[in-house]
Amino acid sequence: MKLTTLEVAIILCIVICGAVIEYAGESVLSRSESTPDVFPPQISQIDSTIMLKINPGMMDPALNPVFVTITHLGSAVAVVSLGIALYIAGYRREGVLILVVAAIGSIIVAPLKTIVHRPRPYLTLQEVIPLEKATGMSFPSGHSEKAFALASVLSNDNKTKKLVLYAYATSIAFSRVYIGVHYPIDVVAGSILGWIVGKITLKIESIFLRFAN
Repeated sequence: MKLTTLEVAIILCIVICGAVIEYAGESVLSRSESTPDVFPPQISQIDSTIMLKINPGMMDPALNPVFVTITHLGSAVAVVSLGIALYIAGYRREGVLILVVAAIGSIIVAPLKTIVHRPRPYLTLQEVIPLEKATGMSFPSGHSEKAFALASVLSNDNKTKKLVLYAYATSIAFSRVYIGVHYPIDVVAGSILGWIVGKITLKIESIFLRFAN
């Protein structure tokens, strides 16, 4: 069954609205004043200690460009592009599910960043060396959320596919800490959130299946 113009418009609106909410929110937050870390001192101290063991502790000139490249695989542009490419290539179910989780994730992550309002680690820890700088707040990690949501909806019961996809997601989550734009807690929270978004999407998959036929 071919998609009607209305159905195509609905899919595009979901994706665009999610992206607008996420990036508009981050744009506003990036202009706000930096605030102290919002987490309890004990948790913040542990988080900062782990952060510094990775950045700058584990940094290596040979690995820096590798992790910068990996981190972009979890961006909204990369995930949405993959969803569209899979749909066009005939993997319509997978393509639609990726677009859905990308939109849902963006809609959830932006308000959380606003509420928690945690500054980026390179703004609060002078030892951190940012390989890139990011707009908006730090908690939770949107890249980690999208990567784990994608892995969650695509892995199914295939063990090999599951291993590859979760390795992809984990590498993206780690890269966010390595390049200095997120604390470990940010990526753990984003990863858990993404996994939950993916599993819930699969539970209500039938709602979206008509777009895949």
